[in-house]
Amino acid sequence: MFTGFILKPIPHLLASFRQAAQGDLTAELPVSRKDEIGHLALGFNQMLARQRDGQLNQVTQENAAMVQELSSSCQLLNEEAERLRNMVNHFKVDL
Repeated sequence: MFTGFILKPIPHLLASFRQAAQGDLTAELPVSRKDEIGHLALGFNQMLARQRDGQLNQVTQENAAMVQELSSSCQLLNEEAERLRNMVNHFKVDL
C-alpha cells in the first residue's frame, strides 16, 4: 500500500518529462503532495517556467533587433525616395 502511494505518480512524472524533453514546455505537473514527489513536481514546473521565460526574452530581444533593422532600412528608403523625388522635380523644372 505504501509502495503504491510512492509509485503511483511516477508514470505521470515520466510522461511530463518526456513531453518536455521533446520541446513541449507547456508540460506541467500537478503539485498536490508535500513530500519528495511533490517537491520534484514543483521543481519541474519551475524549471519549465524559467525555460519559457528565457525563450520569451530571447524572442523579444530578437524581435526588437529586427524592428530596429527594419526601422533603419525604412529611414534609408525614405531618404532615397526624397532624393529621387527632388531629382524628378529638378528635371520637371528643366523641361
